[in-house]
Amino acid sequence: RTLPCGSNVGYTVYLPVLRQQFIALVLFVHGFSRDRTKHLGAAQRIAEEGFAALVVDMKSLLGGTKSQVQNIEGVVSHVHWAYEQYNAQRIALVGHSAGGAVCLEAAWRLQATGVPIVAIGLLDAVPWPRTLEEVPRHLLPVPVCSLRTAPSKWNRFGQIREVLRALAFPTQDVLVPSSAHNDGESPLEGPNRVWRHVQTWLGVVSSLDNQRTIQTVLHQFLRSVLDTPSAPGSFQGALRALQLQGLAIVSGSLTVP
Repeated sequence: RTLPCGSNVGYTVYLPVLRQQFIALVLFVHGFSRDRTKHLGAAQRIAEEGFAALVVDMKSLLGGTKSQVQNIEGVVSHVHWAYEQYNAQRIALVGHSAGGAVCLEAAWRLQATGVPIVAIGLLDAVPWPRTLEEVPRHLLPVPVCSLRTAPSKWNRFGQIREVLRALAFPTQDVLVPSSAHNDGESPLEGPNRVWRHVQTWLGVVSSLDNQRTIQTVLHQFLRSVLDTPSAPGSFQGALRALQLQGLAIVSGSLTVP
């Protein structure tokens, strides 16, 4: 697709086999120096549940504030396109790392145009200074689930917590202490195991178990906000189970608009 700034970026769409007149859609945004392939596994799983999934590439973020704004405007453009193309009446945004900052800023812009943003999923989101400034002032109440990994240089030592604390409504914060920054991406298995070892050595990936844990919580959260029967109880149940096993530290709660 062509972004408002004129750059062309790739995207992948997964549609449910049984499409209804109105569908729910999840848009995934990758992190800095990553690409959309890192979230195709999660998107496929969402489509298997009967929802649509749109996974987009960002243009380079190396241009500073200008690039940040261009990517935010790009996500707004993607959502408007999907809203019309697929008659998506319930839309959730999911962003990893810098993609989380993009989703937060795109969300309030979309809310202002009447697009039905029903949830925001943050995968170890890394805010920019503009995120801390703009989002608390503009974002309207919406369910937000922040899945965090251990504080490190990769996530600016958990700085997303400052954004969450500044919001005028409660949010769900889930810390998986033994995880690493890129554990929010789809698990790498099979022929990708060599690259997994490299990322483990760099300290940005921990274990398949942690990746699966984060993906499971994200999946249950999305189901809980996209009108799947019995899903809300499943999400809270998943959180309680992780707490009992000592695998996660949970605080806050979901906002019901």
